[in-house]
Amino acid sequence: MKHPLLSALTLLLLGLVGLPPAAYAAPHDVLFVLDNSGSMRNSDPQGDAKRVVAATIAKLDAEQRAGLIIFDQSVRLAVPLGAVNDTRRPVFDAQLKQIDYHGKFTDSPTAIERAIFELKTNGRAEAAKAIVFMTDGLVDTGNKAADLERTKWLREELAANAAKLGIKIYAVAFTDNADLFLIQALAQKTNGEYYRALTGAELGPVFAKIDEQLAAASSVPAPAVEATAPPPPAEPSAPSTPATSVPPEAAPVPAPTVQAPTAAAPEPAAASTP
Repeated sequence: MKHPLLSALTLLLLGLVGLPPAAYAAPHDVLFVLDNSGSMRNSDPQGDAKRVVAATIAKLDAEQRAGLIIFDQSVRLAVPLGAVNDTRRPVFDAQLKQIDYHGKFTDSPTAIERAIFELKTNGRAEAAKAIVFMTDGLVDTGNKAADLERTKWLREELAANAAKLGIKIYAVAFTDNADLFLIQALAQKTNGEYYRALTGAELGPVFAKIDEQLAAASSVPAPAVEATAPPPPAEPSAPSTPATSVPPEAAPVPAPTVQAPTAAAPEPAAASTP
């Protein structure tokens, strides 16, 4: 049975009940990426995660845009990136209610890739971009070899791609069983932050910090990058690593040309005596 007092306290700690929208220093495009795997039933038995996310989205003002990705063994763009208004808020609420923590696996790399692609292709040039990523476990697609490859793909290539595009990742580990090294690496490489929220009640202070950081962030234009289609999600048995765009190497700078001094003309040869 859900404890209404605990849920109310969670929202009160977050500071979202009855308060006006936050004052953001710049427009933001934010993708919320939520774990729907079965292990989350133990990590979040009260379902506080989706309620706190709903409250966070409800607090965003008209200048902000948001989207929602839900993942387990599959990845679903539940709500595409778009305005947060009276028309779309019920859509967010309806999709969040579909989170039931019955997924079999945890394909977080494909979820992050999908979030990066959504922000890259549909994000506003003038907006600060961020991913709020919540998970309670390791990368698990049912194939250990593939899991290792996809973990490396996420930690190295996807994190570098997000940083290049100016996308910050705010990662929340919901248990100590999560890959803390991976979560920390994602945050550090993208100039974001990582947190631990081991109970539903701890989500309030964590999301309050994330909200403060989003509100304070300024828009920094990212370098222009040609949009490319995302790699198709790998089957659980496929060990291959999906390809990502690699920044071109800088062209070598030519060495300055130094003109050699002109040699003096040789003295005329003396006439030989017959």
